[in-house]
Amino acid sequence: MKMNIFIACVVIGVLVHAGTAGTSTEIKSEGSYEGRLQRTDARGTNIWRSFTKKIVRTDLSGRILASCDAPSHQGDLCVKGDTLYVAVNRGRFNTETNGNSFVYSFDAMTLEQKKVWPLDMPMGAGGMTWKDDRFYVVGGLTPTRRCNYVHEYDGDFNLVKRHVLNSGYTVLGIQTATFMDGEFLFGIYGGKGNPGGILRCSADFKNIRRYTGGGSVGFAKINGRIYTGITPSVNAKKRRWTGTLNLSDNLLGDENLFTNTWYEKGVFTDAPVNAVKVEIGTAKGEVNFRFGNSWRKRMKGLVAKGYNAFFMDIADGFAYPSHPELAAKGAWTQAQLMKALEMAREEGLEPIPYMDFTSPRNSWLGAKNLPSASQESLALCCGLIGNLVKVFGHARYFRIVTDGLPGDVVNALNDAIIDRGYGSCPWSMSVYSTSENGATATKLRE
Repeated sequence: MKMNIFIACVVIGVLVHAGTAGTSTEIKSEGSYEGRLQRTDARGTNIWRSFTKKIVRTDLSGRILASCDAPSHQGDLCVKGDTLYVAVNRGRFNTETNGNSFVYSFDAMTLEQKKVWPLDMPMGAGGMTWKDDRFYVVGGLTPTRRCNYVHEYDGDFNLVKRHVLNSGYTVLGIQTATFMDGEFLFGIYGGKGNPGGILRCSADFKNIRRYTGGGSVGFAKINGRIYTGITPSVNAKKRRWTGTLNLSDNLLGDENLFTNTWYEKGVFTDAPVNAVKVEIGTAKGEVNFRFGNSWRKRMKGLVAKGYNAFFMDIADGFAYPSHPELAAKGAWTQAQLMKALEMAREEGLEPIPYMDFTSPRNSWLGAKNLPSASQESLALCCGLIGNLVKVFGHARYFRIVTDGLPGDVVNALNDAIIDRGYGSCPWSMSVYSTSENGATATKLRE
């Protein structure tokens, strides 16, 4: 296989192929969708895309030919014969027991639903592909595992074999699966110290090579060219540039400040582009930022680069009044955090509170790191939200990441924000628009 597969990119609204120098082919598509792009596949003159709650089929010009609503959480898809198959998890990902996994089938042309098969995949089914007369399904992974699993099924989705993939730990398991040119390609997310990219595996799963780069939305081959995906950028005249600041170093997130586009009408996009390096300089589990002149300098630096808002990922970087035991070493006091917010606003920046409740990034919550585990742990998370609301005061929005959490838990976390007069912008209720550089467009709920 040619190595240029690993520099090609497909966009949610645009499919991009990077081939020989000076050439580029884009396939632009119509529409915006609730949820995020999960996977693409193509055959002949048709392209299929699965979003969290919708599936679409377009022609090679991007014109929508068919679409259908689908139950959340849609995942990877593949086309075999006249049928479209989609891996779906309606429970939680990345746990030992809480996945609720299925394969849904649709007529490939009309997208009329045909049949549903339950799967025994407690960590959550997310990716799937096929080879010969067998289907191969992959999915979530708990942080304690050091290998991934590929579930091989027959045509009626009876389990034939569970293959152990000696890949080492990959953040949230495997997102997409493709069998192409005699080998499997698995797309994986990345995190701090564990880069995302692609696992290339021989057909017998014995030979595994890992590459960094794109791949978490899978691959599609069109007219001999190989495509993979990012989200295109909205051509808006009015937009705000924001970034996400990780206050604590006790996270799996990247150490860079990422650029994001915020739109005046209440839609923002997260674009994974390295913009400003966060000054770490502290031991694991401590707070990144020291309060004082260095914070003021950082705020001035953001403004100089064109930012006028930022998401502040607090995690254990703050001594929460309701649960001070969760604070990391050097965590900011309430007075320090309020002063830091005041300084940011004085420089013309809008600070927006941010909390990630998804595993494994919520490990700083200790034994209560699963909001759905009990009413007690859910009450704890809602209490932490309440603590930040009091500190941030008149902030317009409160961003939470809830990908993979059950609907009732997401609703409870939303209510904890909305009942306090904030607009909530949960990841799992996002709405995509045209964007670039892998952007995620999310509708802010008011």
